[in-house]
Amino acid sequence: GNANGPVVQVNQGGIFTLTLSNGNCSNAQSIEVLQNFETPVVDAGGNVQIDCNTACVILNATATIGSGNLNYLWNGPNGYSSNLLNPQVCQPGNYSLVVTSQNGCTATDALLVEEQFVQLSTSLNQNICAGDCFTLGAETFCQSGNYEINLSSVNGCDSLIQLELAILDTDIQI
Repeated sequence: GNANGPVVQVNQGGIFTLTLSNGNCSNAQSIEVLQNFETPVVDAGGNVQIDCNTACVILNATATIGSGNLNYLWNGPNGYSSNLLNPQVCQPGNYSLVVTSQNGCTATDALLVEEQFVQLSTSLNQNICAGDCFTLGAETFCQSGNYEINLSSVNGCDSLIQLELAILDTDIQI
């Protein structure tokens, strides 16, 4: 027994009647237990891309259920996890969202965060006077010639620059 009365557990819906008697008297109490197996509906959103201009993205998921609260759990690369419905992510890879309702029912969906980093290439012709130097990125050039310079950004986006450096003749004839 329990100080507040007997405890009865059920695992299905229906009308249940509890009858208590002490030999001479009895008392019956009925209760209706509703069965709730409503499953959440989840959409992780479409695949998204991160690139040189967008290093991080906010995942645009939706999750609904007729009534009650939902819990969210995103899992992704490198041990990533979040309990937000729409978290920000900065790593490429597969992400899965598990949505759990108050009744313990779950729904799952997934998406791919793709990495679209491209290398930009350009040519540069530069003239300098004799005795001068030209600096590009972390490199300094003081002799004429053709050079290839690779510049990298924080996001991993590279720029390849083809430099043609010429030294101007500064001899002035009067």
